[in-house]
Amino acid sequence: MGCSPLTEKDIFTSRKHSMDYFTSDGVILRTGYKNKLDWYLLPIREGLDNAVDFLWKYYGGSDKGSIALEITIDNLLFTIKLTNSNQRNIPIFNDLKSVFDYDVRYGSKQNMHVINRGMLGDAMKQILSLGYVLLHVNDDGRAFSDRQWDYPLVIRHNQQESKVFLTVDKAAQTGQVRIAHEEAKIEYPNTELEITLPIIKEVQSTLTAEYIEDYCRKYSLLTTDITIKFSISDKREADIRSSNTSVVYSFDIPSTHPINLLTNSNSIHSFTPEEFIAQFLNVHDKNSTTVYDVLKAFREGSHIKKSEENELSVAKLLSMQDKEYKVERLYNHLKNVLGPARVLPLPYKCNKKRAEILSKRAREFYDIDTEKEPSYKLVRGIYEDSLVSYPYAVEILAIPFKNPNERDSVSLCAVNYSVSPKENSLEGDYNWTDRNGNFKKANNIYEVLEKNGFHTYNGPISRLPSLIIINLITPKRDPHGYDKSIINTKPFTVSIVAAVARAASGIQTFRGAGYRFQDVDNYRTAKRHDINTKVNARRLLQKFLVSERGLAVTKAE
Repeated sequence: MGCSPLTEKDIFTSRKHSMDYFTSDGVILRTGYKNKLDWYLLPIREGLDNAVDFLWKYYGGSDKGSIALEITIDNLLFTIKLTNSNQRNIPIFNDLKSVFDYDVRYGSKQNMHVINRGMLGDAMKQILSLGYVLLHVNDDGRAFSDRQWDYPLVIRHNQQESKVFLTVDKAAQTGQVRIAHEEAKIEYPNTELEITLPIIKEVQSTLTAEYIEDYCRKYSLLTTDITIKFSISDKREADIRSSNTSVVYSFDIPSTHPINLLTNSNSIHSFTPEEFIAQFLNVHDKNSTTVYDVLKAFREGSHIKKSEENELSVAKLLSMQDKEYKVERLYNHLKNVLGPARVLPLPYKCNKKRAEILSKRAREFYDIDTEKEPSYKLVRGIYEDSLVSYPYAVEILAIPFKNPNERDSVSLCAVNYSVSPKENSLEGDYNWTDRNGNFKKANNIYEVLEKNGFHTYNGPISRLPSLIIINLITPKRDPHGYDKSIINTKPFTVSIVAAVARAASGIQTFRGAGYRFQDVDNYRTAKRHDINTKVNARRLLQKFLVSERGLAVTKAE
């Protein structure tokens, strides 16, 4: 790749209240990732999320959408290069200054109530600062110097290369961002994101190619409309890697159908008044953005004509003494234009074919029983209270393992098809009555599964240990406090419980599958018998004498 000389620079400095982006405690608070090993997966997950969202938005109907992820690990550095296709060279990253402005305490995805993947919304800022945070992760306050991470975050897009540098001044409590733009000669119009991170000592032995591969395969399970190519290379010395040879994993997850033409737009009915006001307060350029520009981003806004009132700039509206009254009128007007949606449009058809595709993918990574039919269910729901209304759905797939007497169930939770590096337990208050009239209570998805016969062994009536994939699909995700990785599950608990119960009904119990136990309290003593074959008492006695007493049984004359 050839680059022309530097053509432009943007330099801007954040203020004190943004310093949580540059500390370990800040990363934990913002992401919920307490395990520093997962910090290396953060840019992978957010990069994949952004790439999928871009392809969904601009390439509906295409069967050419692709993403390539290259990861290189050496003795000191962890490098990620993520590329997504953009055949039509659609402009992207038009305003990098706003993307990396640490004083802006929100991200574009946080203002949208649509099916998208990224949880943080402002993840690019956290990814940029991650190198600096890792560099200082073990600081004890004794150092006089403030070391800087000199490797930039590199973005290549639309025949342009931008290198984003960060300089943090702890004493002044500021962070300075410098963006250098160059013309990049790229052979074909793709978008590339490249980031390099330092490998801290505490993860040297655990940050392996196998660990990265495990997450990448899990992430790609539910994405069936975009081809994702992975290359993971561990080039560290043998004494660091605990292996004699370098490790390289290269694998492709091909798409099985074109990207669906998804109707994906905000609806005023999912916004509280406070959230609607924020749509105006969070506009970056308030002088050139009109009220109508804000309104037309809503599903209902396309039915509103331009008027003298809504062609005002956002800055003008917010400067008025009666701005609260005017915003309230706009809010109520939008709500009266169209009623709330009752069914959520989905990016994938949830049918038998999808169940087969997901099962086939799962077989490449998990030792599941190919002779068993997967139990696949979709439960739709609508959340309504006095302020908001929006539809959502819960997708669930359960497939028994090949040797159910040798392992426990494995559950994998996703939100809007995206799997988090941090295990998602969908915490919440689950209360329901089962079909036998028994009251049940659970605090997370694992307890819901247990009370439906999974995970915890309760004798022969337990469900066969299975791979269980649960995918919550919702246009609105309210975070629990500052940790954006934990969402409020209150709107969805009824449907989650229903989905698990229906999926469980499609999975046999040990007894139903023909397993018998030497010790009913230990599922590892289970042995399968052919329950469809009639066996007479004489034959059972012969088997018992041979296997348990060691006696020879001769054929009767």
